[in-house]
Amino acid sequence: MPNCLLIVESPAKAATIEHDLRARPTEECWTVRATGGHLCDLPKERLGMVQEDGRFVADWTVSPAGQTRLKELLALAKQADTVFLGVDPDREGEKIAADVVRDAGLTEYRRIVFREIAPAAIFAAIDEQRGPVIAARVEAQIARRLVDRAIGYPLSQVLAWDFKRQGCPALPRGIGRVIAPALALLAEAERNIDAFVPQTHWRVAVEVGVAGETLRLLHTQKRDRASEAEALERQVANAIFQVCDLRRACRDVAPYPPLTTARLQRNAFYLFGFAPERTMQLAQELYEGVDLPAGRTGLITYPRTDSHALSTEAAGRIIALLAAHLDPDLVATQPRVYPNRAGTQGAHEAIRPVRFEPSAWPKAVAESLSEDAATLYDFIWRRTLQTQMVDAVYDASVLEVDADGERFRVRANNCLFEGWEHLDTEAGQSGEPDETQPTPPPTVRLPQLAMGDRLRIERLFPQRVENRCPPRYGVGRFLTTLDQHGLARPSTLDTVVRSLTAKGYVEARAGQLRPTALGIEVDAWLTCQVPWLNAVESACTLEQALDAVERAELERDALIGDDVQRIEALKTTLGYRDASARPPSEAALALARQVAERQGIALPAAAQTSAQALSQFIATHDPREALGKCPACGRATLSGSAVVFDCRAPGCGFRLPRATVERFIAQFQLSVEATALVRDLAKRKKTLYSGLASQPRLARFDAYLVPER
Repeated sequence: MPNCLLIVESPAKAATIEHDLRARPTEECWTVRATGGHLCDLPKERLGMVQEDGRFVADWTVSPAGQTRLKELLALAKQADTVFLGVDPDREGEKIAADVVRDAGLTEYRRIVFREIAPAAIFAAIDEQRGPVIAARVEAQIARRLVDRAIGYPLSQVLAWDFKRQGCPALPRGIGRVIAPALALLAEAERNIDAFVPQTHWRVAVEVGVAGETLRLLHTQKRDRASEAEALERQVANAIFQVCDLRRACRDVAPYPPLTTARLQRNAFYLFGFAPERTMQLAQELYEGVDLPAGRTGLITYPRTDSHALSTEAAGRIIALLAAHLDPDLVATQPRVYPNRAGTQGAHEAIRPVRFEPSAWPKAVAESLSEDAATLYDFIWRRTLQTQMVDAVYDASVLEVDADGERFRVRANNCLFEGWEHLDTEAGQSGEPDETQPTPPPTVRLPQLAMGDRLRIERLFPQRVENRCPPRYGVGRFLTTLDQHGLARPSTLDTVVRSLTAKGYVEARAGQLRPTALGIEVDAWLTCQVPWLNAVESACTLEQALDAVERAELERDALIGDDVQRIEALKTTLGYRDASARPPSEAALALARQVAERQGIALPAAAQTSAQALSQFIATHDPREALGKCPACGRATLSGSAVVFDCRAPGCGFRLPRATVERFIAQFQLSVEATALVRDLAKRKKTLYSGLASQPRLARFDAYLVPER
C-alpha cells in the first residue's frame, strides 16, 4: 500500500483534507501535516541586506517552532513513497513550498494546486500534479520582502530621524510601500473637506395629486437666491400644470459580480459591522473546513482573490439549483461571465460556495457555525446565486410638466421586475451601501398619464438645496478603493487599516477614517521627500513590477536596486547617517554609563563612538519590562529598566528615574521593590501601604498611594 504525505499550511486545513482523503477510492495511505504558516522570514532585529555579485541577499531565518516542524516533516517524508505539496496557490504559498523543499531536504516531491477544499478538487489536483515549485513566483515573493527591507525599514529610520531633528513632539512609527499611498488617499480626502465651500441654491418644487397619489416635480433650473425662487413661485402659482413630455424608458440593473476579497470585506463591514480582519478570519475558517454532521468540510473557495471569474462547472451547478427552486424567468439561461479589471492577477476563482447540495445550504449548516460565520456564509451564498440570475428592470421614465412656459420634471425609480433582487428581497438587504449614499434613492412611481393631461396642484414651494461636503472614507469604501487602484493585494488588504491606526496615523470614528495630525505631517513629508512612494499612480507600478517578476519578465534585483538608489539619494540630500556611523548623544551615554555601573561592567569603546552600538549595549544589559498603562497618557505601555521607568508613546514623555523611586521607598521605609511600586501606579488605582515611617520620629502610619489624574 503506497504511503503518501501531503503538506499544507494550517492544521485546520490539514484536518479537513485528511478527512476527505480517507474517502479517496484508492489503496493509498495518506498522512496530512501542516507547516503552521511561514517557516522562514527576515527577523526585524537584523535589517541588513547585502549585495553580493550584483544580487541582493538577506538572512532568512527559520524560527524555533519552524525547526521542530521541519524535523517532523523530514521524518515523515523519509517514510513516504510520495510527498505532495498542497500549500496555497499564490506567492506566499509558493515561498512556503520552496522553504519546505530546501530546509526539509526534499529531493523528490509533487506540487499540487487546489482552490477549494472539497474531495473532487483535491482528488483532481492529486491526479493532475502541476509539477515543481514555480521559481519565478518564489522570486516575486522574495522580492516583495526584500523591497520592504530596501524601502520600508530604511525609510522609516530616515523619517523618524528627520522628525526628531526638526523637534517634532510626536515621532512617526514607520512607513511602507502600501501604507504610504493609502495614507495619501486619506490625507487628500481630508484636504478636500477642509477646502470645501458650502453653496446653496434653490429649486421650486410642486406636488400634484394624480389618482389619489402625490407626485413631486422640481423645476428644471436652479436659482441662486431664495428671492428668485419665491418670484418664480408667485409666477406659476395660478398657472395651468399640463403634461408636455412623457418619455417612457427602462433601466436594466445587472447583478453584482462574484465576490472578491475587497468586496467581501466591504459588504461585511457595512452590512454586519465586521472589521476586515474579522471577516478574513471567518472566511478562512469557512475555507479550511468546519465540522458538519456529515464530517469536516470546506464551505467556500480560497478567500483571497481579486478575480470575478466563476468556473463553468460552478456556474452550471448554480443555474441548475436556481432553476429547480425559482421561477424560470428569474434564472439566466446560460452562464453569465463577469470581466476582471485591468491589472487583476486572476490566479483564483471568485469567492463562492464549494457545494450546492441541500446539506450545504446556509440553513442546513447554520447550527454548526458561529453566528458571525453563519451570517457571512449566508451572504456569500446569496451573492453567488445572484450572479446567475437575470437583470432587475426599473422604470426610468421621465415626466415633464409645463406651467406657463416653465418646466418641471420628475424621473421614475420603480422596480418593474425583481430579477436577481428577488433573493435580496427575501433577505431584507439590497445594494452595496457606503457613506457617500447614507440613504437609498426613494421609490418614484409615475401614474398613468397622457400628453396634455392637466394636473391638480396640492403644494407649491421653494426647496433649499446645499452641495454636500466631500465624505471621508468609510472602512469598506477605503478597502475597495485600494483594490481598484491596485495598491494592496488580497493577501494584505485586511492589514492596511489596522497598520495605519496602530501607527497613530489614522483614527477610525463611527466607521470613518480620519487622518491624525501626525498622519497629516507624515504624508506631507512623504509628498515632499519621496513622492514616488506615496503617489497613487507611482505606487501601482511597484505591484505591477512584482507581477513582472512573477512572470519572469523582470529580475528582482533590478527592481530592488532602483529602490536602494532612491533611498541612498534621499539620505545624501538630508545629510542622514546610519546609526552605526552616528555618534551617540550625551543623554544616551549617561544612561549607558549608569547601566554599566549598575551591572558592574565596563562600557565598550565601540559603544562610546557609535549610536547603534550604544543602543545595542543598553538593550542587552538593561532589559525592559512592561508594567501597565502609563500614568500620564493612559494609552501606551509603561516599561521599566534597571535605570528608568518611562513611556515611549509619541508626545507623552513620562519619565521616572529608578533612583527617585528608590529614594521615596527609603524615605518612608516601604517594604516594596521599586518595580512593584511603579506597577501599582500603572494600575491607576489607589493602593494601600501599611507601616510607613514618618520623619524624624519614625512613627508608623498607613496611607494610600494614588496616581495623579
